[in-house]
Amino acid sequence: MSSYKKYFITMSLLLFASALFAQSLRITGKVFDNFDETLPGVTVMLRGSTTGTITDSNGEFTITVPSDTCVLTFSFIGYKTEEVKIGDARIITVRMKEEEKELDEVVVVAFGQQKKAA
Repeated sequence: MSSYKKYFITMSLLLFASALFAQSLRITGKVFDNFDETLPGVTVMLRGSTTGTITDSNGEFTITVPSDTCVLTFSFIGYKTEEVKIGDARIITVRMKEEEKELDEVVVVAFGQQKKAA
């Protein structure tokens, strides 16, 4: 076999292998609250990056991640932040729990504010 053919075969195998390992993964899913209601507007971020999306009006999302070792972070006002490791899953269902912080009652007075007295 000529050296040209060996070179061509070797380069072809290397390109094929690199393309195989460099594939990104398309992850889809749906986000619910405690009452099995879908949550639109949830922020879905790839942890440690600026890659992200938000859920649509049906609570559904689609995001592309570089590997199955990535972690997705789900956040929404009034709910605890959830983190999900991708692993083998390509379809993810997330149930977000309500944040149990109590807000103090505040009354606006003229140009300032003060706590409401009982």
